[in-house]
Amino acid sequence: MQRFTYAGLTVGTYRYIVSTLSAPLRLMAYVAGFGGGKERGIKMLQETAVAGGENRTDAMFALVLVYNRERRYDEALRLCRELERAYPRRARCFVYGTTPEGRELVALAASADGVVRPLQARTKDRPVVLFQGGIHAGEIDGKDAGFILLRELLASADGGPLARVTAVFVPVVNPDGHERFGANHRPNQRGPAETGWRTTAQNLNLNRDYAKADAPEMRALLALLSEWDPIAYADLHVTDGAQFEHDLAVLVEPRHGYDPSLRAEGQALSDALVARLASDGHLPLDFYPAFAEDGNPASGFARGAPPPRFGNGYWAARNRFGILLE
Repeated sequence: MQRFTYAGLTVGTYRYIVSTLSAPLRLMAYVAGFGGGKERGIKMLQETAVAGGENRTDAMFALVLVYNRERRYDEALRLCRELERAYPRRARCFVYGTTPEGRELVALAASADGVVRPLQARTKDRPVVLFQGGIHAGEIDGKDAGFILLRELLASADGGPLARVTAVFVPVVNPDGHERFGANHRPNQRGPAETGWRTTAQNLNLNRDYAKADAPEMRALLALLSEWDPIAYADLHVTDGAQFEHDLAVLVEPRHGYDPSLRAEGQALSDALVARLASDGHLPLDFYPAFAEDGNPASGFARGAPPPRFGNGYWAARNRFGILLE
């Protein structure tokens, strides 16, 4: 195992580096026996990062540097379709809409026993969990994390939780914003070097659009949610440069508001998520640390139920569990 992880770290790194060289330098590297291949190099680093061993940390650090300059929407489409090809009995990549600029909106359904269509899930009374990245396309960690998680589960012998739950993953809710790529879109944020834009091509903030549904992307997403009817719906965000001691906020509803009969279960879900994250070395909060009065720390932190224009509030208003992670 140690020999494999060392080889994965070393070979994966040089494959990636060679692939980024100019054409003349790539040719010289090939002649010298150093093959490239960006996709293969990244995959080897990912495999090393999850395999354990003494090289795991080095591989994770190398991936941070790689992700700091990679990851466009075409690659998300490719990864979605590759996972379906690699695990045809467990995964289905499908299109659920189109953006104003003509990009496909895709989702990946995953299940250990092939329950990857909404009618199958309803027939088998299978719980569905839907989670998404990139509704604000500058906050894109959820896209990579979701693909890595589902690839690990699909590759496992028993599928882990996918034996009991069908997962539906939307890697990028806002592809047009994702492809408005630039180096200065989020100047207070520590990486990546370039990011997408917060709003859509129509300058609409999708995480304020759930109740009014002005954007075509939102109307497609709401149709997807209605079709699958997930018991839990998670929206993955990244804080824009604010410096907190705590590294993750987990906001679950119903808990502070919405259906009173669901609040105890929402609190139990919140407690379980926070405890699990803490056991993994995180310092999580069950609320977002925003001041009750902007710019006034003495006012304390605001708590309360989000309105239904936000994703977690909207899904709670439909008597399901909405979760925002940031």
